[in-house]
Amino acid sequence: TALPVVAPAGFGKTTLLLQWRRWWHDAGTRVAWLTAGEDDRPARFTLALQHALRLGGVLGEADDRHAPRRDTIAELTTLLAAIAALGVDVGLVIDEAERLPEDTVRGPLQYLLLNAPANLHVAIGSRVALPLLLSELAAKDQSFALKTEDLRLRLEESLGILDARLGDRLSLDERAGVHAIADGWAMGLQLAVSAI
Repeated sequence: TALPVVAPAGFGKTTLLLQWRRWWHDAGTRVAWLTAGEDDRPARFTLALQHALRLGGVLGEADDRHAPRRDTIAELTTLLAAIAALGVDVGLVIDEAERLPEDTVRGPLQYLLLNAPANLHVAIGSRVALPLLLSELAAKDQSFALKTEDLRLRLEESLGILDARLGDRLSLDERAGVHAIADGWAMGLQLAVSAI
């Protein structure tokens, strides 16, 4: 399953991914976390992915230090086969994916998503929509995207937060005004609370 979460900074992508990670852990799912970087070209991304899966306890330590490196697709195929062989659900979180080079997104990340076994669920946090082809997965109900509007605070949520944090220091109209100024942006609401 591919779970892209796309929204600007401050809308709670990482918080949501952390909540999913906790929920997966509580459900007995093995979880790995990878924070992407600008230097994660295809080969480096694949190695970082393997390392994250080992650190997360998804895969055991394999003594492949002396094994010749294969191409990234062969490495990913082996990795996906190992995940499928586990027979348990695996959650993979890739945060800050907007930092990935385009050849990594269109290459190994696309391959990973299209060839993921049924027990692998990949959540991807990004500030911008990535050039991924997910229509095939969406047609099979294996891709569910969340966007800015899905993460935006609704008026009643903002009012509840402001009431809990500030009590009766603001009238209902003033709280509604703060929500309008923050435009549902969670970080903006936090900054407003701090300023008040």
